[in-house]
Amino acid sequence: MRCFAGRCLLLGLATLAQFACNRGSAPTTPRSSTVNELQPDADPEPTPAGPLLDELFLTTAEEVPGFAGIVIEAGEVVIKLVDTTQATAARSAVSRVFGDAPTVRGRPFRIAAARYSFTQLAGWRTALLESGTLSGVARMLDVDEGRNTVFIGVGDPTRVEVIRGSIRSLGIPDDAVQIQEIRSMRPLVDSLGNGVRPVVGGVLIGVWTGSGNPGYCSVGFKAKKTGSTRYFATNAHCTATFGALDGDSVGQPNKTKWIGSEHQDPGFTGTNCTSGYTCRWSDGALIKCDSISTCTLYTIAKTTSEYTGSNWTSGSGSLQLASDNWYVVGELGNTSLVQGASVSKVGFATGWTSGVIDQTCTDMLDWPATGKILKCQFTTLAVSRNGDSGSPIFQYETSTGKAWLGGVSWGILEVPYYVTVFSSIDGVKTDLGSLTVSSPVF
Repeated sequence: MRCFAGRCLLLGLATLAQFACNRGSAPTTPRSSTVNELQPDADPEPTPAGPLLDELFLTTAEEVPGFAGIVIEAGEVVIKLVDTTQATAARSAVSRVFGDAPTVRGRPFRIAAARYSFTQLAGWRTALLESGTLSGVARMLDVDEGRNTVFIGVGDPTRVEVIRGSIRSLGIPDDAVQIQEIRSMRPLVDSLGNGVRPVVGGVLIGVWTGSGNPGYCSVGFKAKKTGSTRYFATNAHCTATFGALDGDSVGQPNKTKWIGSEHQDPGFTGTNCTSGYTCRWSDGALIKCDSISTCTLYTIAKTTSEYTGSNWTSGSGSLQLASDNWYVVGELGNTSLVQGASVSKVGFATGWTSGVIDQTCTDMLDWPATGKILKCQFTTLAVSRNGDSGSPIFQYETSTGKAWLGGVSWGILEVPYYVTVFSSIDGVKTDLGSLTVSSPVF
């Protein structure tokens, strides 16, 4: 996979534009459905599908004193250490924990000095969140392993000195914290596209919420639970209510061709969440497909060319479908979503674009509303714009057509460069329960 190193704009995902149209007949109005009829099979409480990336770093730090995380730079896995005499132990631990990850496997290791351990930074992050100082002020909170700091993204730059005062009162060194203005933070919707059958990841969908005004987003990935029923994931913010099951009708590409209805969109919960907040792990909702033939499993649309540049105003990959699709054979778990790894997305607005992961396991504070947190989100420098919400995040293998699913994108941040924000596949499965999203057999 190709990638680029420059910092640029990002966020927001959708589907692909130039598609062959299916002209089969379909109802012109949504079928009536109620929440009670939908019978969602959500888990009663969120149960993480796998350890968070930060938890893996903390576990490694218990074995290797002074461990500060790993990043990928110039094709190498860079191991950050406060005590570089622990290099041998660190290489062994990282190889064991992360060595089988597709983004890490086969790369050489390099040791780099760090000022603070991941354990120290994680403790300071927790102290800041629990102090209440960031409430209503901060939009992002992260342990940034690449920059070896606690990262705080704020919406109001006039409050920076207030936050600095709190940092000092907690005994946190000034150079251990990076405060950056977040100039904007928004989900990405509102684009167009043509019809594609069977439906594949990355193509345009319209979600009709009952108000008569659709939200246009992208298909994320196809999934099974049990039995023959098929589903696909998209963004919860594309539905009528983020965190509530409304029974919205979904069409592709429009309301003349209904393909399914909202099936799961779990609420925010206080479980495993900071006091005073409720949390979710993803901007993900599950759509139940009308028929097996409509939703082919484990496929992501492939277009004719990829964009790896940094022009967020007009840069775009091809919107023209290739003759075949990507086939999802595995997942990019949290061991793979490390800073500096390259990922791709396919969305209706900007097609096939790629870029490196910029920040990992970042908490989005007071989003999508005050008092809520989207936990452990990721950002990438892959270009996206309005209409790309819901697009699949993945890695691919050109020679075989295989893909590994990493999650779904949902928004764009300006920090002040732009980044695309996405929820990991582990986060989506934590919210929606067990899902089969890949098969090793074509």
